Amino acid sequence: MLSCTYETIEDNLCTSIPNIDALDVIGTECGKATGIIEVVSSSETPVTFSIDGVTFQESNLFTGLSAKSYIVTVKTELGCTTSQSTTIENLNGINILATSSPSGCKTSNGTISVSATGGPEPYSYVLNGGTGQAGTLFSGLASGTYTVLATDANGCSVQKTVDVISGQSFSSIKAIINANCATSNCHGGSISPDLRNNQNIQTNATKIATLTANGRMPPLGELSSSQIQEIACWVSDGAPIN
Repeated sequence: MLSCTYETIEDNLCTSIPNIDALDVIGTECGKATGIIEVVSSSETPVTFSIDGVTFQESNLFTGLSAKSYIVTVKTELGCTTSQSTTIENLNGINILATSSPSGCKTSNGTISVSATGGPEPYSYVLNGGTGQAGTLFSGLASGTYTVLATDANGCSVQKTVDVISGQSFSSIKAIINANCATSNCHGGSISPDLRNNQNIQTNATKIATLTANGRMPPLGELSSSQIQEIACWVSDGAPIN
């Protein structure tokens, strides 16, 4: 390794992560927006609440909600967050479950499979505002977040947000970092953070992806383009230690 470059990691101010103890959810009547989400949080520090990640409020109660997926986020004054997904279901119409399979890194082999219950058939399914179909499988998908809209014969609809991940394994990322970054003259103990530690890799995942992409860690040319892509895919998946 020619040299070692890594920006100093600032102290993590999120020493207290907010809690989501429970989500009390009430469904909605078909075609109406009467759903309710109440967030139960035992966080000791003051927190605010959001169901879209943009607009936060002091109240933990959200009303007037339509049938679809929501991501509930609790945030402290320091900006530390915890999120959890939930779904407002139709009380008298169609509801769906959706599962996905990985796409592979920088490939489009992902799938989303949908199953519906409630409401009269036939059902129709639309992915990301595209053309409707009767089939329950969407294939040839790249990694990303997708929205499935399902409609029954009465015109009652429900939306579900589904993530397709690349499925990049942590073991391959660990091998890349061990060979190129967690060396004795660099992040193998002599320079902080110590990237021999799995948690340190995960905590600094976004910065590692940025610095490897621009050639600052390790020096330009030491990682192949496929290795850089693997790191980016893993971070895009949420940097899991899987």
